[in-house]
Amino acid sequence: MPLYKKAMQFDPKNLENMTYDECYELLLCFRYLQFRNDATVASQVIGNHMEAIRKRIINLKGTANYQNII
Repeated sequence: MPLYKKAMQFDPKNLENMTYDECYELLLCFRYLQFRNDATVASQVIGNHMEAIRKRIINLKGTANYQNII
C-alpha cells in the first residue's frame, strides 16, 4: 500500500499492533503531509497522530523488536 494511502487510512486504535518500522514510516508520511500543508487532513489531526506515533516509538525502544533493528 502506498505510504500516502497508509497515512490517510491510519487508525490510532491499530497503533499498539504496529512495529517500530511501521511507526517510523508513518511518522515520516505525516511529517511530509505537515510540510506540504495537505488540505485533505487537518493540521491538528496530523499533529495528534504524530504525537501518538512518537509515544509508540518511545515505548518500542526498550523492546526486543527495536533491539533487532539495531
